[in-house]
Amino acid sequence: MQTFEFYLDRKVTQWYRELHYMEANSLEEARSKMIELFLEDDTSDTFDCQDAINDTWGDLTPEENNGNATAELYCGDSEKLLIDNVSKIPQL
Repeated sequence: MQTFEFYLDRKVTQWYRELHYMEANSLEEARSKMIELFLEDDTSDTFDCQDAINDTWGDLTPEENNGNATAELYCGDSEKLLIDNVSKIPQL
């Protein structure tokens, strides 16, 4: 008997925690500056590192992904897509 390899790719959601440093004259000033940068989506200059927050990942449904697949099964030797969770029609 042989063993065959397959890949199951899943799209999931997960929270990450980023560490940011802000120089300011007071904590109040630093808070205000960080909130302003957050609202402008411009925190790259204060960014230091990020870590995944444990136990926060979850499966994403196709409906939550604009109708696109969130799980795809591939045959390992050829990396050929066999089926996904939207079409559900085997690609043999």
